[in-house]
Amino acid sequence: MSFEFLKNKPLKLPNDDDLFYKFLAGYIDAEGCWKIAPNHHVQISFGLVICSEDLELLTAIKERLEKDGYHISFGINRRKSRFDYTRPLYELCVNRRGEVISLIDRILPLSRHREKIEKMKLIVEMKNETSWSTISEKVKSFRRRLKKEVNKCVREAKMLYEYKH
Repeated sequence: MSFEFLKNKPLKLPNDDDLFYKFLAGYIDAEGCWKIAPNHHVQISFGLVICSEDLELLTAIKERLEKDGYHISFGINRRKSRFDYTRPLYELCVNRRGEVISLIDRILPLSRHREKIEKMKLIVEMKNETSWSTISEKVKSFRRRLKKEVNKCVREAKMLYEYKH
């Protein structure tokens, strides 16, 4: 019941730049993934992926970002949805390095998700690097640390659940 207010989605995205990017920051915090990966095991690739079952909302975000000059890749993600296996999961991607950095510049001050903030900062720190071999250990270390934190949270949640039940 505490999430009942989420059922009534807005009918359209905010037109105002400031409000749109605040909305987008929150949406990315919830549904987005900042990516750092090797491109053919040689160069560094940065990206943003947002997955959702909400085709209308992702289409509106795509159109707004394209209006702002971003090049968007958009389609159906072949993975099964987390929630409803009868509906497709749509995927919006930004993959051009400069555009990813530009989005981070807009989103970082507005984001509230600690892991995503750290990932954006890592991308900004590495924005001038081109060789995967120079940063791979730092990225792997970041991933290991996050995995450790997630495992700790899972253990704590499990202990709390078992204590209460």
